[in-house]
Amino acid sequence: PRLETLLVMKEKLMFIEVSEWVMDRIKEPSSWAAGAAVLIGLSVFLGQPWIGAAGIAAAVIAVVVKERGGRF
Repeated sequence: PRLETLLVMKEKLMFIEVSEWVMDRIKEPSSWAAGAAVLIGLSVFLGQPWIGAAGIAAAVIAVVVKERGGRF
């Protein structure tokens, strides 16, 4: 039981670290710009305009988000 408890604690810690990394990346405009480029490329490749619309939305967010962890 002790080993299982340690493994659960390690999983929770890893989840927290990953969550913090994701939250830090969300604050960076370059992440939004990269996501926009991927979505627009997928839209062209798959022929799905709704994916392109999501890419355009991500591009707008990239312009609005302040550099270095600012707020909207």
